[in-house]
Amino acid sequence: MRISSSVSSSIGSLQREYETIANNLANVSSNGYKRVVNSFSKKLSELQGDDPTPEASGSIKSKTMIDYSQGDLVETGRKLDVTICGSGFFVLETKNGPVYSRNGHFNLNSTGQLVDSAGRLVAGVSGPIVIPKDVPLSDISISNDGNVNVDGDNFGKIKVVDFPNNYQNLRPAGSGTFTIDKKIYPTTIQTPLVKQGFREASNVNITEELVAMLDVTRMYEANMKVLTKQNEDDRLILSVAMG
Repeated sequence: MRISSSVSSSIGSLQREYETIANNLANVSSNGYKRVVNSFSKKLSELQGDDPTPEASGSIKSKTMIDYSQGDLVETGRKLDVTICGSGFFVLETKNGPVYSRNGHFNLNSTGQLVDSAGRLVAGVSGPIVIPKDVPLSDISISNDGNVNVDGDNFGKIKVVDFPNNYQNLRPAGSGTFTIDKKIYPTTIQTPLVKQGFREASNVNITEELVAMLDVTRMYEANMKVLTKQNEDDRLILSVAMG
């Protein structure tokens, strides 16, 4: 087959690209979500220009990356909404080890422990952060360095960590969280900058994603036409050869 392998590769990569864009759009309202970027369609579009067929591109490898840029800060006024200004991640404790998140939409569980929306413990610098049950949420104050206070009493400091030079090793773990190899240790940010009463919005740009989806659709359809035409030509050649 003349170009079937090239076309099939392009189609497969474009399908993955489409799924990535669809997932980004689905998470446009997810707090702290970081959009996933595939390099395939952008590079393919640059090489092909007005000709979206594989003959114009040659072999291109699809590469998936995560855009860790900060999303817009949205004021909510909610006492247990906390956002990180700048780099860093909250640490959430699970039975399989810690996961890392930019989503600071927190709650208190039945025992007064600070948890995320999925019930995972939010790590404190010195252990879990526990607020007495009789404390009204309106009395909770979280300072810019992450200390949790009630009427002058301190109940812990929210742990914020970072991974200098190791972002490429972070792996998505679902619901906007990330994991990393246990051999790589995060660095605790001693003086983080957090804001109480704010949430970090997704960094997905709807307009950019929709434009990218249109480009992927255009290239997918063009490649499918090439593959269909090639299959028709092959069947014609085969029928002639068989008399």
